Amino acid sequence: MAVRGEVEAAVLISKEKNVFVAGGVFGKGNAEITAARDIEVGHVQNAALNAEQTVRVKKLAMNSTVTGGLLAEGEEVVGGRFVSFGSISINKCGNPSGVKTELILMDRDVEKNKKKLARLLAL
Repeated sequence: MAVRGEVEAAVLISKEKNVFVAGGVFGKGNAEITAARDIEVGHVQNAALNAEQTVRVKKLAMNSTVTGGLLAEGEEVVGGRFVSFGSISINKCGNPSGVKTELILMDRDVEKNKKKLARLLAL
């Protein structure tokens, strides 16, 4: 799926392929892009990006949640969360104003076991 311009406060889901957004994603807290493979965007602000494989933000990720199954990659991250079950690659993180910016590496097996345990405890 390819978007030549920008995405604003929308939900895009690709169950089998990649998602490419040439411009940026402006979520206003209501945008979510999910892909079975990779996501590549120019920039993202106030949105959620979730890819089974790689998420690549070519410029700025601001106040967004970016999750890549294998890799979360970005030029600059200010505010929000960058999460991966594989690796994270960024050039600049945070800013002088102290906006909370999280880089999180997770273990997929541990997360699965946490979910199983929560279900068992709920019985």
